[in-house]
Amino acid sequence: MSANAASNAVDMAMSNEPNKAAMPLYEVDEKRALSDDHTPSTLSHQPHGVDVFEADLEGEEPTEDELKTLRRVSGKIPWTAFTIAFVELCERFGYYGCQVLCMLSLVPTQEQATDHLEDTNFIQQDLPVIDGVPQTTGKDPRSEGQPGALGMGQRASFGIGQFNSFWAYSTPIIGAIIADEYLGRFNTIFIAIAFSILGHILLIISAIPAVLTSGNAIGPFILGVITLGFGTGAFKANISPLIAEQYRQTKPRVIKDPKTGERVISDPNITLSRIFLCMLSPM
Repeated sequence: MSANAASNAVDMAMSNEPNKAAMPLYEVDEKRALSDDHTPSTLSHQPHGVDVFEADLEGEEPTEDELKTLRRVSGKIPWTAFTIAFVELCERFGYYGCQVLCMLSLVPTQEQATDHLEDTNFIQQDLPVIDGVPQTTGKDPRSEGQPGALGMGQRASFGIGQFNSFWAYSTPIIGAIIADEYLGRFNTIFIAIAFSILGHILLIISAIPAVLTSGNAIGPFILGVITLGFGTGAFKANISPLIAEQYRQTKPRVIKDPKTGERVISDPNITLSRIFLCMLSPM
Protein backbone atom coordinates (compact mmCIF):
# COMPACT_ATOMS: atom_id res chain seq x y z
CA MET A 1 0.00 0.00 0.00
CA SER A 2 2.74 2.43 0.94
CA ALA A 3 4.57 1.69 -2.31
CA ASN A 4 1.43 2.31 -4.36
CA ALA A 5 0.74 5.56 -2.51
CA ALA A 6 4.27 6.78 -3.15
CA SER A 7 3.96 5.90 -6.85
CA ASN A 8 0.66 7.76 -7.09
CA ALA A 9 2.19 10.80 -5.38
CA VAL A 10 5.03 10.84 -7.88
CA ASP A 11 2.59 10.55 -10.80
CA MET A 12 0.47 13.42 -9.44
CA ALA A 13 3.52 15.61 -8.96
CA MET A 14 4.69 14.96 -12.51
CA SER A 15 1.22 15.64 -13.90
CA ASN A 16 1.19 19.06 -12.24
CA GLU A 17 4.47 20.16 -13.82
CA PRO A 18 4.01 22.86 -16.47
CA ASN A 19 4.53 21.67 -20.01
CA LYS A 20 7.67 23.06 -21.62
CA ALA A 21 7.24 23.98 -25.26
CA ALA A 22 9.98 22.68 -27.49
CA MET A 23 12.10 25.43 -29.00
CA PRO A 24 12.19 25.30 -32.83
CA LEU A 25 15.51 24.31 -34.34
CA TYR A 26 15.85 27.55 -36.29
CA GLU A 27 15.51 29.54 -33.06
CA VAL A 28 18.20 27.45 -31.41
CA ASP A 29 20.51 28.07 -34.36
CA GLU A 30 19.88 31.82 -34.34
CA LYS A 31 20.48 32.11 -30.61
CA ARG A 32 23.67 30.09 -30.96
CA ALA A 33 24.84 32.39 -33.75
CA LEU A 34 24.14 35.45 -31.62
CA SER A 35 26.17 33.98 -28.76
CA ASP A 36 29.24 33.29 -30.92
CA ASP A 37 30.75 36.65 -29.93
CA HIS A 38 30.84 35.79 -26.24
CA THR A 39 34.33 35.69 -24.76
CA PRO A 40 35.41 32.55 -22.87
CA SER A 41 36.11 34.56 -19.72
CA THR A 42 32.59 35.95 -19.80
CA LEU A 43 30.94 32.59 -20.17
CA SER A 44 32.94 31.04 -17.35
CA HIS A 45 31.38 33.45 -14.84
CA GLN A 46 27.80 33.27 -16.08
CA PRO A 47 25.10 30.76 -15.11
CA HIS A 48 24.39 28.02 -17.61
CA GLY A 49 21.89 29.06 -20.28
CA VAL A 50 22.24 32.84 -19.78
CA ASP A 51 23.30 34.78 -22.87
CA VAL A 52 25.55 37.77 -22.16
CA PHE A 53 26.73 39.98 -25.01
CA GLU A 54 30.07 41.72 -25.02
CA ALA A 55 28.33 45.08 -25.48
CA ASP A 56 26.66 44.63 -22.08
CA LEU A 57 30.09 44.47 -20.41
CA GLU A 58 31.44 47.71 -21.84
CA GLY A 59 31.77 50.54 -19.32
CA GLU A 60 30.20 50.30 -15.88
CA GLU A 61 26.83 49.36 -14.52
CA PRO A 62 25.00 52.57 -13.54
CA THR A 63 23.93 53.20 -9.96
CA GLU A 64 20.48 54.46 -9.06
CA ASP A 65 21.77 58.03 -8.75
CA GLU A 66 23.54 57.82 -12.10
CA LEU A 67 20.37 56.55 -13.76
CA LYS A 68 18.58 59.68 -12.52
CA THR A 69 21.28 62.29 -13.15
CA LEU A 70 23.54 61.28 -16.04
CA ARG A 71 22.72 62.24 -19.58
CA ARG A 72 21.57 59.39 -21.82
CA VAL A 73 23.06 59.02 -25.28
CA SER A 74 22.84 56.66 -28.21
CA GLY A 75 25.34 53.85 -28.49
CA LYS A 76 27.43 53.02 -31.54
CA ILE A 77 25.49 51.47 -34.41
CA PRO A 78 27.32 48.41 -35.81
CA TRP A 79 28.38 48.48 -39.45
CA THR A 80 26.36 45.34 -40.18
CA ALA A 81 23.17 47.34 -39.64
CA PHE A 82 24.21 49.73 -42.41
CA THR A 83 24.85 46.89 -44.86
CA ILE A 84 21.42 45.37 -44.20
CA ALA A 85 19.83 48.82 -44.54
CA PHE A 86 21.53 49.18 -47.93
CA VAL A 87 19.99 45.87 -49.04
CA GLU A 88 16.57 47.18 -48.00
CA LEU A 89 17.22 50.39 -49.92
CA CYS A 90 17.90 48.36 -53.07
CA GLU A 91 14.70 46.38 -52.52
CA ARG A 92 12.70 49.62 -52.18
CA PHE A 93 14.13 50.91 -55.45
CA GLY A 94 13.09 47.71 -57.20
CA TYR A 95 9.57 47.65 -55.76
CA TYR A 96 8.67 51.29 -56.36
CA GLY A 97 10.29 51.19 -59.77
CA CYS A 98 7.92 48.40 -60.80
CA GLN A 99 4.94 49.94 -59.01
CA VAL A 100 5.00 52.76 -61.57
CA LEU A 101 3.59 50.25 -64.05
CA CYS A 102 0.41 50.02 -61.97
CA MET A 103 -0.09 53.72 -61.34
CA LEU A 104 -3.13 55.39 -62.82
CA SER A 105 -2.81 57.99 -65.53
CA LEU A 106 -2.72 61.42 -64.00
CA VAL A 107 -5.24 63.99 -65.16
CA PRO A 108 -3.17 66.61 -67.02
CA THR A 109 -3.15 70.17 -65.81
CA GLN A 110 -4.11 73.02 -68.16
CA GLU A 111 -0.44 73.80 -68.78
CA GLN A 112 0.30 70.16 -69.58
CA ALA A 113 -2.70 69.95 -71.91
CA THR A 114 -1.43 73.01 -73.76
CA ASP A 115 1.97 71.38 -74.19
CA HIS A 116 0.38 68.02 -75.21
CA LEU A 117 1.95 66.28 -72.23
CA GLU A 118 0.21 63.53 -70.27
CA ASP A 119 1.40 60.86 -67.87
CA THR A 120 0.55 57.31 -68.72
CA ASN A 121 0.95 53.78 -67.45
CA PHE A 122 1.66 50.33 -68.79
CA ILE A 123 -1.84 48.95 -68.28
CA GLN A 124 -4.24 51.65 -69.37
CA GLN A 125 -3.09 52.85 -72.78
CA ASP A 126 -2.85 50.97 -76.09
CA LEU A 127 0.35 50.42 -77.99
CA PRO A 128 0.93 53.57 -80.05
CA VAL A 129 0.42 53.26 -83.80
CA ILE A 130 2.30 55.51 -86.23
CA ASP A 131 1.30 55.40 -89.90
CA GLY A 132 -0.44 52.09 -89.32
CA VAL A 133 2.64 50.49 -87.73
CA PRO A 134 2.37 49.49 -84.02
CA GLN A 135 5.31 50.62 -81.91
CA THR A 136 6.33 47.35 -80.29
CA THR A 137 8.27 49.01 -77.47
CA GLY A 138 5.26 51.03 -76.31
CA LYS A 139 7.10 54.31 -76.80
CA ASP A 140 5.60 57.09 -78.91
CA PRO A 141 8.36 59.40 -80.21
CA ARG A 142 5.91 62.11 -81.29
CA SER A 143 5.67 65.18 -79.07
CA GLU A 144 1.90 64.79 -78.80
CA GLY A 145 2.05 61.01 -78.68
CA GLN A 146 0.70 58.75 -75.93
CA PRO A 147 2.88 55.81 -74.77
CA GLY A 148 1.12 52.63 -73.72
CA ALA A 149 1.19 48.85 -73.80
CA LEU A 150 -1.73 46.68 -72.67
CA GLY A 151 -4.63 49.02 -73.50
CA MET A 152 -6.96 47.63 -70.82
CA GLY A 153 -8.53 50.95 -69.84
CA GLN A 154 -8.73 52.97 -66.66
CA ARG A 155 -10.97 50.57 -64.75
CA ALA A 156 -8.59 47.63 -65.15
CA SER A 157 -5.63 49.87 -64.41
CA PHE A 158 -7.23 51.07 -61.19
CA GLY A 159 -8.18 47.54 -60.11
CA ILE A 160 -4.75 46.04 -60.73
CA GLY A 161 -3.07 49.01 -59.05
CA GLN A 162 -5.23 48.69 -55.94
CA PHE A 163 -4.70 44.93 -55.81
CA ASN A 164 -0.96 45.44 -56.04
CA SER A 165 -1.00 47.78 -53.03
CA PHE A 166 -3.36 45.51 -51.05
CA TRP A 167 -1.30 42.40 -51.79
CA ALA A 168 2.05 44.00 -50.95
CA TYR A 169 0.74 45.28 -47.60
CA SER A 170 -1.01 42.00 -46.68
CA THR A 171 1.79 39.54 -47.36
CA PRO A 172 3.99 40.76 -44.46
CA ILE A 173 1.61 38.82 -42.18
CA ILE A 174 2.38 35.64 -44.12
CA GLY A 175 6.11 36.39 -44.11
CA ALA A 176 6.11 36.94 -40.35
CA ILE A 177 4.30 33.66 -39.68
CA ILE A 178 6.70 31.73 -41.92
CA ALA A 179 9.72 33.28 -40.19
CA ASP A 180 8.46 32.83 -36.62
CA GLU A 181 7.01 29.35 -36.95
CA TYR A 182 8.99 27.56 -39.63
CA LEU A 183 12.10 28.93 -41.35
CA GLY A 184 13.57 31.70 -39.23
CA ARG A 185 14.17 35.29 -40.20
CA PHE A 186 17.30 34.92 -42.36
CA ASN A 187 15.98 32.01 -44.43
CA THR A 188 12.67 33.79 -45.00
CA ILE A 189 14.47 36.92 -46.24
CA PHE A 190 16.58 34.78 -48.57
CA ILE A 191 13.47 33.15 -50.07
CA ALA A 192 11.65 36.50 -50.29
CA ILE A 193 14.49 37.98 -52.33
CA ALA A 194 14.31 34.99 -54.69
CA PHE A 195 10.57 35.63 -55.19
CA SER A 196 11.24 39.32 -55.84
CA ILE A 197 13.86 38.49 -58.47
CA LEU A 198 11.43 36.10 -60.16
CA GLY A 199 8.73 38.80 -60.11
CA HIS A 200 11.08 41.28 -61.78
CA ILE A 201 11.91 38.72 -64.47
CA LEU A 202 8.21 38.09 -65.18
CA LEU A 203 7.56 41.83 -65.50
CA ILE A 204 10.45 42.13 -67.94
CA ILE A 205 9.06 39.23 -69.98
CA SER A 206 5.67 40.98 -70.19
CA ALA A 207 7.39 44.03 -71.73
CA ILE A 208 9.29 42.12 -74.45
CA PRO A 209 8.11 43.44 -77.86
CA ALA A 210 7.23 39.96 -79.14
CA VAL A 211 5.08 39.33 -76.07
CA LEU A 212 3.39 42.73 -76.28
CA THR A 213 2.42 42.31 -79.92
CA SER A 214 1.14 38.76 -79.32
CA GLY A 215 -1.55 40.05 -76.95
CA ASN A 216 -0.50 37.69 -74.15
CA ALA A 217 1.49 40.14 -72.05
CA ILE A 218 -1.18 40.32 -69.32
CA GLY A 219 -0.38 36.75 -68.17
CA PRO A 220 3.27 37.21 -67.17
CA PHE A 221 2.46 40.74 -65.97
CA ILE A 222 -0.15 39.56 -63.43
CA LEU A 223 2.08 36.68 -62.34
CA GLY A 224 4.92 39.16 -61.89
CA VAL A 225 2.75 41.46 -59.76
CA ILE A 226 1.66 38.58 -57.50
CA THR A 227 5.17 37.11 -57.17
CA LEU A 228 6.83 40.46 -56.55
CA GLY A 229 4.17 41.40 -54.00
CA PHE A 230 4.75 38.23 -51.99
CA GLY A 231 8.50 38.70 -52.05
CA THR A 232 8.13 42.32 -50.98
CA GLY A 233 5.85 41.45 -48.05
CA ALA A 234 7.93 38.56 -46.75
CA PHE A 235 11.06 40.70 -47.03
CA LYS A 236 9.56 43.77 -45.36
CA ALA A 237 8.24 41.85 -42.35
CA ASN A 238 11.67 40.51 -41.42
CA ILE A 239 14.30 42.98 -42.58
CA SER A 240 13.47 45.68 -40.01
CA PRO A 241 13.79 43.40 -36.96
CA LEU A 242 17.00 41.99 -38.44
CA ILE A 243 18.51 45.48 -38.58
CA ALA A 244 17.53 46.13 -34.96
CA GLU A 245 19.02 42.80 -33.86
CA GLN A 246 22.47 43.85 -35.07
CA TYR A 247 22.69 46.08 -31.98
CA ARG A 248 23.59 43.70 -29.16
CA GLN A 249 23.55 45.94 -26.08
CA THR A 250 20.53 45.23 -23.88
CA LYS A 251 21.38 47.11 -20.66
CA PRO A 252 22.28 50.76 -19.96
CA ARG A 253 26.00 51.23 -19.31
CA VAL A 254 28.02 54.18 -18.01
CA ILE A 255 30.69 55.24 -20.50
CA LYS A 256 32.85 58.29 -21.19
CA ASP A 257 32.00 60.52 -24.10
CA PRO A 258 35.11 60.29 -26.36
CA LYS A 259 34.78 63.96 -27.39
CA THR A 260 34.12 65.65 -24.03
CA GLY A 261 35.16 63.03 -21.49
CA GLU A 262 31.74 63.39 -19.82
CA ARG A 263 30.29 60.38 -18.05
CA VAL A 264 27.09 59.45 -19.85
CA ILE A 265 24.74 56.50 -20.03
CA SER A 266 24.69 54.50 -23.25
CA ASP A 267 21.00 53.69 -23.50
CA PRO A 268 20.00 50.80 -25.82
CA ASN A 269 16.45 52.15 -26.13
CA ILE A 270 17.73 55.44 -27.53
CA THR A 271 20.03 53.58 -29.91
CA LEU A 272 17.21 51.41 -31.25
CA SER A 273 15.05 54.51 -31.71
CA ARG A 274 17.88 56.12 -33.64
CA ILE A 275 18.25 53.04 -35.85
CA PHE A 276 14.56 52.99 -36.73
CA LEU A 277 14.32 56.75 -37.26
CA CYS A 278 17.45 57.07 -39.39
CA MET A 279 17.36 53.85 -41.41
CA LEU A 280 13.83 52.49 -41.52
CA SER A 281 11.43 55.44 -41.38
CA PRO A 282 12.53 56.90 -44.78
CA MET A 283 11.98 53.46 -46.37
